[in-house]
Amino acid sequence: MVLDPNKLKTEYLNLLEAKAETAEEAAQAWVDAYETYALDATAIGFSPPNITPASKQAMKATLQAYFANVDVANPAGAASTIASALSVFWLTPPVVFSPPAPPLPFVAVTGVIGTPALQASLQAIFAVVGGTEDSKATAISGAMDIFTKLVQVTLLNPPAPPIIGFLL
Repeated sequence: MVLDPNKLKTEYLNLLEAKAETAEEAAQAWVDAYETYALDATAIGFSPPNITPASKQAMKATLQAYFANVDVANPAGAASTIASALSVFWLTPPVVFSPPAPPLPFVAVTGVIGTPALQASLQAIFAVVGGTEDSKATAISGAMDIFTKLVQVTLLNPPAPPIIGFLL
């Protein structure tokens, strides 16, 4: 599979339509939407990612804390929180990609270099007043897709040297 920003946009529009009533529901909706998209990731030919409950819980906790005290007049806070939440999703613990067949090596996430760019993009998107839900969803999913495709992975196959790549 390949990451598709349109799938993420659809998931994002679905979560907006659902209108969560609590911070916990809102955070879980974001986690579910992003996980549905992220499960299509491929890393150096390995897929799917093994997304652990700990990864999802770390993302949910980051978002829930923000949603409980959301300040709509603070686009920088929202952007920072979402960028942090996506980073912890991939790194807490590092997501591992399964080999196509044993005893092949495995691929693990080793970095999220797109976090600053995502934060800046989201802040700019959130600062714009107006627009449709569809146009905002397109912009947000596009920024999140670029971030995700900048998640760094490393193929570990001792004694061969590691191979570094990015998600597709």
